[in-house]
Amino acid sequence: MVARESDAVIVPMITGNAGVGKDVHTVGLVQGTHFLYTGKGAKMGTKLDRIGEMSASDPKLVFTSLYHLINEDMLRECHREIDGKKATGVDNVTKAEYEANLDENLKDLVARLKRKSYKPQPSLRVYIPKTGGKLRPLGMAAYEDKLVQSALGKVLAAVYEPKFHNSMYGFRPNRGCHDALRELNRLIEKGKTNYIVDADITVITS
Repeated sequence: MVARESDAVIVPMITGNAGVGKDVHTVGLVQGTHFLYTGKGAKMGTKLDRIGEMSASDPKLVFTSLYHLINEDMLRECHREIDGKKATGVDNVTKAEYEANLDENLKDLVARLKRKSYKPQPSLRVYIPKTGGKLRPLGMAAYEDKLVQSALGKVLAAVYEPKFHNSMYGFRPNRGCHDALRELNRLIEKGKTNYIVDADITVITS
């Protein structure tokens, strides 16, 4: 670990339901009133599975108002899944420390999310050495931010995973670089391959 500093943070804006074209279906998932909401006692996995089924069955389906899915149950599940050995962020709060008052902490976090007063803390910028003497920057999030990011990831995965092509391997659940290498090896040895291109793509925004 070579250097540490505080990263600037970008807080996503939360907007209302945007208008869509007439050829696109919209689904507003309003807790307690929409058919997709399965009740207070329903398991979070069941709700996300249902979203995934709907996303896979209708490519034009547009989901709105998914914000309520990030509740105490989901955040508690995210807490269980987080590796307690990971480095802390700028808050220096560990998983064990957060868990000592877990119910109250989650209630407070959900309350702030509902009234839209939750604000992510800056990520702790850490540099680790790479081969050749260069440094790789890493951003270490505060513990509550890890929970919210994990919850958002679950919701987004439910919506978009069914839409991804099977050949996509980057940053997807239950997939990794070794899976991509095995598929690449299969394509080279058994497929009709004429060219192999290795490229880093940089997106430049104005």
